[in-house]
Formats: sequence, C-alpha cells, structure tokens
Amino acid sequence: GKATLVDVKAYANKEDFDADKSRHCARDGWWSEKVRGFIVANVSRVPVRPLKGMLNFFDVKDIDVEKKDSS
Repeated sequence: GKATLVDVKAYANKEDFDADKSRHCARDGWWSEKVRGFIVANVSRVPVRPLKGMLNFFDVKDIDVEKKDSS
C-alpha cells in the first residue's frame, strides 16, 4: 500500500496505547516503554508487484506506484 506519514506518536503509558487501539491496530502484548505509533493519511492500495526488498521500510526505485494494473 501507499500512505503519507503524518506523525509518529510516542506512547507515554499503556493506558494511552490501549485507548488508541483502533488507530494502531496492534495486538495485545505489543506495549513496551519505547513503543511508537505511525499516524498516516492518504492511504491507498497499489497493485501487487514482485520486489526484491527487505523487512521494514525500504526504498522502491523505478516503479510507478500510480500505474494501474491491466489485469
């Protein structure tokens, strides 16, 4: 998918983390003192394309994510 990263929220305590559960959708057990949540906007799906990548975030070059699949 594609989205615009608007903010990164630092959770001060488990109560705040639990209160935002509908926003971050993390499963129970993810809380730690250093947990952060990504606040995103303009979320959209993009066509599935095979890529050699890695886990986490990585740059994608030479692909037009705006192009629609012809299938």
